[in-house]
Amino acid sequence: MTTLKELEKDLLAELGDDKEEILESEYPDDIMREYIEGVIPVYNSDLLGLAQSDLWLAVEEPEIMAFDGKNTAINSITGNIYEHLLEIANNWLKEQKDERQKV
Repeated sequence: MTTLKELEKDLLAELGDDKEEILESEYPDDIMREYIEGVIPVYNSDLLGLAQSDLWLAVEEPEIMAFDGKNTAINSITGNIYEHLLEIANNWLKEQKDERQKV
């Protein structure tokens, strides 16, 4: 079963692989969002498994509901995963930009 930590690790690896493209892009957020969408599982059983290992995914109400926007458990879980990974990606981008300015 996949865990949230594994999704974070996969996302950071993807971002690291395309670091220069992202940093040089006029719209780095768009690229990061594509990677985020790519690491989120698509099968309900995988999403429910993630929520079992990180219960807050099923309890917290996300700002955005995934998929069709309806207030369902799967949409809520997926929305929380997306928002969490977006925060991870934004922190990564800030760190990369800060590091680049030091050089």
